[in-house]
Amino acid sequence: MVQAARAPVLMLLASLVAPASAGTPPPELTASVEIATAGFYRLVWEGGQGATPVYVLQESRDPGFEAPRTVYRGTNQASVMSGREDGIYYYRVRVGYPGGRTGDWSAPAKVTVDHHPLARAITFFAVGGVVFVATVGLIVAGSRRARRESGREGSGRG
Repeated sequence: MVQAARAPVLMLLASLVAPASAGTPPPELTASVEIATAGFYRLVWEGGQGATPVYVLQESRDPGFEAPRTVYRGTNQASVMSGREDGIYYYRVRVGYPGGRTGDWSAPAKVTVDHHPLARAITFFAVGGVVFVATVGLIVAGSRRARRESGREGSGRG
């Protein structure tokens, strides 16, 4: 008799402590770019409900994630990646809950890293140098001209 009375209470308790991931869709993962030429990119994910979800972000060079590497674990919903060599990278994220429960992996996001060629980078640097020197030259010339003109005005008054 006591056993039968406990059944509804146990069912209620079980429903309260059911995994937070049950019925919750996996996070949606997006990358700021599909082809990264600047040397960095941002990954953003949304989703994951429950008390203090911890996100796990994995990276792999293989679309099947045969040998994934965890690159982020925490409560933030974004991560900036940099320092990657040229190539294709795949990312996925899932939510971890207290007690060791985890949600499903997100659909993978694919980013191709293709840095600017060295010749282009040197050209950008050289153009920047020319602009810098021209700017300094204009400032110096303008300053000298202003001094000359103020000297003429001062001598002509007296």
